[in-house]
Amino acid sequence: GVMLTSGKWYYEAILETAGCLQIGWADGSFAGHCHAERGDGCGDGPSSWAYDGWRRYRWHSMATEWGCRWEEGDVVGCFVDMDSKVVSFTLNGRGEEIGMGVAFSGNGFRPVGGVYACVSFNRREKLRLILGGSGSAPFKYPPPPGYRGVGEAVLDAVKERDILVAKESVLQIDSESESRSKRFLCDFSDGDHGHELMAWAHRYYGSAGSFFFW
Repeated sequence: GVMLTSGKWYYEAILETAGCLQIGWADGSFAGHCHAERGDGCGDGPSSWAYDGWRRYRWHSMATEWGCRWEEGDVVGCFVDMDSKVVSFTLNGRGEEIGMGVAFSGNGFRPVGGVYACVSFNRREKLRLILGGSGSAPFKYPPPPGYRGVGEAVLDAVKERDILVAKESVLQIDSESESRSKRFLCDFSDGDHGHELMAWAHRYYGSAGSFFFW
């Protein structure tokens, strides 16, 4: 998957309902979907960090009272600074002045590998994500200078893949041992399959649903 390992990143969640949602980030060891039948989601374990404005909690293995209560139509801004290891949230563009801002830092944010945007929610809940990048809707509340939309990381990865595929095609054309042109980076037909470069998963287990962006 496309993991964010350095830099400053941002996305927005527009709440179409204002109930039980947990919005934030997960790292490379996150396996919340494996325990979704018992209600685990983003922030419920040691590998993810989330804000929950329905109950006014921040989540990381356990819940701590934090932040503002959200309402339908609110826009949650989700920030991660992978260089300084800080996770922050805003509500309708406002931060510390309303009790939002930095939610996790220092020993409270020690991701394994990189992170990706992660949201978990009850089936009855609805939200819309703005990820940034070419073709994306503009952010309602643009982040400070230095932050990039997480969608840009996906576009960068796709461009890198295309460059690799183009180079591979040239090598294949020049190779006398190849009898046909391939259009894949690696052949896993005789071995284990690897992760796709860009993958979406949207699954429901019991009464809970989870959305993961890679």
